Amino acid sequence: AEISKLQKNVQVCIKVMRNQENFDREQKARTNSDGSKINLEDSFVVKIISTHEPEDKHDIPIYNSDQSLVDEHNKEWALIMPAGDKSLDRAIADDNIAGSDQDEIVRIAKSLAHSLKHIHGKNLIHCDVKPRNFVRFGEQWKLIDLDAANKAGDTLKNTNKFSSGYTPPEMARLLWCHHKKDKIRVRVGAKDLSGNDFESSEPIHI
Repeated sequence: AEISKLQKNVQVCIKVMRNQENFDREQKARTNSDGSKINLEDSFVVKIISTHEPEDKHDIPIYNSDQSLVDEHNKEWALIMPAGDKSLDRAIADDNIAGSDQDEIVRIAKSLAHSLKHIHGKNLIHCDVKPRNFVRFGEQWKLIDLDAANKAGDTLKNTNKFSSGYTPPEMARLLWCHHKKDKIRVRVGAKDLSGNDFESSEPIHI
């Protein structure tokens, strides 16, 4: 990681993890089987600017949220990403758009569908699509958190990190990664947003 070389005065979001498996899964989701990086477009999926691993050495001190210095023996991993404006779950709660602003609802839903279509085209299933994992960056909405993601056709493990409230019923019977898993989550999330079952006049196949 090259945290000390990040541009100054750039707002970032730091996702700290105490489980190396989740950290590794986020990296693996963005990597092809041959080790090359998957070309995930920044307009659909938030990019990783830098990373931190326990063995990394930095020229600048790293502090916790309470301003205490991070213990060098504390095993934590981190992803450094651009800071978004607001997640969809906060927009629903704070901006009074759910069930009222139909144009904005359609725009957000289409943006989510296009983002999923993009990663599905890369043979990648998000597996944890929910309002909290869709974030606004200016005028764009982007997917975040790929630490639950899997390649299409892979078998999900019990250690996979995903939210049960947005999990399709068949997950209770078959932990197999398929595009349908993301589709079910989109329908549940769209209902959160619109207050009703959502149907677009211009279907987007994801």
